[in-house]
Amino acid sequence: MSNSFWTRPTPKITIAKEVLDQIINGLPDEMNVGLRLYGHRYGLNDGRACQDTELVTPINLIDKQQLIDAVNAITPRGKTPLVYSVLEGIKDFKDLKGGTIVLISDGVESCNGDINSIAPALKEAGLDLQVNIVGFDIKEIEARKQLEAIATSTGGIYLDAKDSEQLLDSLEQTLRVEFIILDDQEEIKARGVVGGEPVQVVEGEYRLKLLLQPEPLEIRISVKAGTTERLILKKEAETWKVLK
Repeated sequence: MSNSFWTRPTPKITIAKEVLDQIINGLPDEMNVGLRLYGHRYGLNDGRACQDTELVTPINLIDKQQLIDAVNAITPRGKTPLVYSVLEGIKDFKDLKGGTIVLISDGVESCNGDINSIAPALKEAGLDLQVNIVGFDIKEIEARKQLEAIATSTGGIYLDAKDSEQLLDSLEQTLRVEFIILDDQEEIKARGVVGGEPVQVVEGEYRLKLLLQPEPLEIRISVKAGTTERLILKKEAETWKVLK
């Protein structure tokens, strides 16, 4: 949360905190969640501002009150070290096989971070990890392009939000369970989210991989021409299952 989160009649940080409180309270109790902040400790002219990112809540089984307390304590102060924060965020998943980083930003990278360094870092880490970004009240075209580029480079999505309602909707979209459909050559043929829009693939045999934590769930599926398959993701006795 950089210093720019204070702008507009109702500060964006106030809106963001209210929305995040709603999001956290609505998350499943069995979800693994962490919280990393940026631009919250050092001022714009502090030499440490471009390395100002901190994992305030490590990724673990969700503790909603701990997360809400951490969010409500945020005071935006400094710059926007987006790339550095994402690169540090990748390290947060070192004991996991993958997951999703959800990044909220209201502006452009302000520390000369190299966007092109993110994808290689992910590959080197060997993680099935993507970055979904919500741009909050982004007015500059270049800033939006930059955020889109970061998300796209990781296979993630970028969403715009102009007010509290859109911010809530966008965050809910980024927090849905993602899935990919792969062929026998391990090529991704489709990608989507549980509860989202249907995806289309040609007739054939595939692997459906749900990007759950801490372990992805995979099943074989058979797709026939002219038909629609509807699957249900359900948790039974602490185990995720896909039902037809």
